[in-house]
Amino acid sequence: MRNRELPNIYSSCTKNGIFTVKSCYWLARDVMAVVGDVGSNEDYWRLVWNTQGPPKLKHFLWGAVKGNLAVKDRLVQRHVTNDATCHICGGARETIIHSLFECSAAKEIWEHSELSEHLIDSPTESFIARWKWLYGKVEGSILRRMAALMWAAWRCRNLIVFENEHPDVVICLWLVFAATTSSVVQKCPPQGCIKANVDVHVPAVGNTGLWIVFRDADGRFVLTTMKKMEASTPECVEA
Repeated sequence: MRNRELPNIYSSCTKNGIFTVKSCYWLARDVMAVVGDVGSNEDYWRLVWNTQGPPKLKHFLWGAVKGNLAVKDRLVQRHVTNDATCHICGGARETIIHSLFECSAAKEIWEHSELSEHLIDSPTESFIARWKWLYGKVEGSILRRMAALMWAAWRCRNLIVFENEHPDVVICLWLVFAATTSSVVQKCPPQGCIKANVDVHVPAVGNTGLWIVFRDADGRFVLTTMKKMEASTPECVEA
């Protein structure tokens, strides 16, 4: 292969700015240090694919672990844009951690979920570190709901950024219910009818959360509501 000059951003990998196999190797090492070398790491693979939940939830988690979510921080690294500021809150660099947990839109979802307490003292340096920490600290059913909250935060982020929609918290939490119940086919009601879907969260401590979503025959949201109630069994709350 004929040697050629490297762009300035890669010139630090070689003294004279000329491409070599060695410089390519060290560049690859630098890139993997940034995004996390998880492609060949079976431990991280198991952390994702052993998580309970539908395939779309696992695919989302794997994308987050590999750093493949198109947050602005990643787009800057790939030289797609020069601005990494969060599009929604405008107050921080949009990393995966920021989009799924720290952004104002994501925070509102977590605060209404009553699961934010599980994030206390969790790592903040990368999604990989946080997911590994949660996997070892939180029981399976709660971890699945937390993963669904991350998916809902990402979905709502995309609705705001790309479709100029501003879904309320109830709809975002309904997405959590939809993300964790893919084994049940959610059918639209017949023409002229309204269907009510109910989801309940009963925490170990604190009030129970009840979410209800009404949809028409076309699957559109007609009404959403949320209510906090005294702790009880899921069956009693849904009734």
